[in-house]
Amino acid sequence: MPNSFTEGQHDCAVLISEAPGLRSRDVLTLAQSGAERVVTSGRLLGRKRGAVAAPVAFTDATAGKNNTGTGTFAATPTALAGCKEGRYKLVVIEPASNAGTFALFDPDGILVGVGVVAVAYAGPHLSFTLQDATDFVSGDGFFIDVAVGTAYVEWDEDNSDGSAIPRAILLYTKTVPAAADVQAPCLVRDAEVNAAEIGWPASGTTDNEKAAALAALAAATGIIAR
Repeated sequence: MPNSFTEGQHDCAVLISEAPGLRSRDVLTLAQSGAERVVTSGRLLGRKRGAVAAPVAFTDATAGKNNTGTGTFAATPTALAGCKEGRYKLVVIEPASNAGTFALFDPDGILVGVGVVAVAYAGPHLSFTLQDATDFVSGDGFFIDVAVGTAYVEWDEDNSDGSAIPRAILLYTKTVPAAADVQAPCLVRDAEVNAAEIGWPASGTTDNEKAAALAALAAATGIIAR
């Protein structure tokens, strides 16, 4: 009886076409995760967001005005699942004695929440407590910067570290050690790929989830799955 074997994923099998030269490719960092793992060619990747910086109060240099109120944050805000990379803007819209209401805008200028001074605020983008001292006036505020990440992991829509947004496709199978990052050539822009060769989470992804992820990838990078 002849022997049989299961053929593994071939490197670059996902690629249909790409831009001239190296325009479509970059070498990205695959992040360690505490246990050695093999990431196969064709796997969809997301980027882990960077750190949240300490908020910066409005000044002439940052916002064209100085804050009147002297409240501060109890601690550096915490990123939640919906957090984006870039600059958030918090603006006091209804001042009050030892209180007040603020609006929070994401890096795209979209209103994402309304909170109250001296009351814990939570998400879906950030959580924090803006403490009161000298009362704020209308227009006082802060910038909250979330750094652009530099490390990538396998995409999963349930990831809460920023990598639920698809941003790249791995071209060559890589073994990632438990305690070290690995550099890996990836497709990052302007390419066509074979949808049947894309790798998905082992936990399972529905057809609708795949379609949504591929649409998001195309919108963000110009990588089109066919």
